[in-house]
Amino acid sequence: MADSGYEDTPNDGVRADMRVRLSQIDGHFHFRGVGPDGHTLDIDGSGGSGAAGVSPLQLIPMALGSCSGVDVVSILEKGRQPLEDLDVEVIAERDGGKPISMITRLHVHFSAKGDLDTAKVERAVRLSLRTYCTVAALLRNSVEISASFSVNGDRFEVPGVMEG
Repeated sequence: MADSGYEDTPNDGVRADMRVRLSQIDGHFHFRGVGPDGHTLDIDGSGGSGAAGVSPLQLIPMALGSCSGVDVVSILEKGRQPLEDLDVEVIAERDGGKPISMITRLHVHFSAKGDLDTAKVERAVRLSLRTYCTVAALLRNSVEISASFSVNGDRFEVPGVMEG
């Protein structure tokens, strides 16, 4: 683990397989998160255009999109699919009107470019979200997850992506 500048803290019996640290930056809602490898991410709960980073809740769809995106790239590469580019967009739906507005649905859309077999892209999306993506596994019992993908602009739905 990279030196984060923090003294060791008690873990109340939790095995520290991963440890991240957050430090308040400007006296308000801006924090800087530091991962075990020393990489940083700015997080700001103040909202609005003056925020100095992503909001804590935005980290959830970002985590799902990046986790599944890495899987899809890996699966397509192993399948010798000539992927030129992949963008991932995650749309979150919240149950507004409550004191704590929870994310209830997440839709993940993968936009791929290359001379790709669409059946193999669909398989990669399914494998990622059902089997390999740890973030999807964490969210599976509390959030409805759906998916779609496009290859060179042609869009395809992935029905029942989390079933099975």
